Amino acid sequence: MKTMYVRDLGCPASDDHQVSGETFEEIAKACQAHAMSKMAGGDQDYLAMAEEMKSKSPEEQQKAFASYRAAFEAAPKDAA
Repeated sequence: MKTMYVRDLGCPASDDHQVSGETFEEIAKACQAHAMSKMAGGDQDYLAMAEEMKSKSPEEQQKAFASYRAAFEAAPKDAA
C-alpha cells in the first residue's frame, strides 16, 4: 500500500488531500475521483488544472501521465 498527496499526481500544489492504493491504477482512480469532486464543487484551482490538461497535446498528456506513474513508483510503501 502506498499513500500519496494528490498534488504529486498533477493536482493543484495547494491540495493536501491524500489517496492510497496498492497499484498506480488504484491511486490514479482515487485521485481522479477527488479531482472530479473538487471540480463539481466549483474549485477554481481544479477547473484551471483541467483546462491546462485539455490544452496539452496527446503527447504532452502522456508525458505528464508517465511522470505521475514515476512518482508512484518512487513513493515509499506505507509503514506496516
